[in-house]
Amino acid sequence: MLQEIIIATWKYLLNTGLSNASIGDLCKATKLAQSSLYYWFENKDDIWIAAGKYGLSKVVDALFTFTLNHTNEVRKYFDTLLSEVEKY
Repeated sequence: MLQEIIIATWKYLLNTGLSNASIGDLCKATKLAQSSLYYWFENKDDIWIAAGKYGLSKVVDALFTFTLNHTNEVRKYFDTLLSEVEKY
């Protein structure tokens, strides 16, 4: 359940942005009660941080996968690395 909440929060933040995010809107978007969120997290900062760590891990995984898949094509790798980073 915790991982599902973190993923849903990450998706919510991608659509809303942290500066526009609120716990009330997160609950509406994910159809979760605030009590469910606060069962798993101490406060709203913990929720945002957990989602941010999840999102960062997804970016790092994608970059490592991209790097490993292009080790034989070093020139192409360096030519396209920045465009891959810009996707995130």
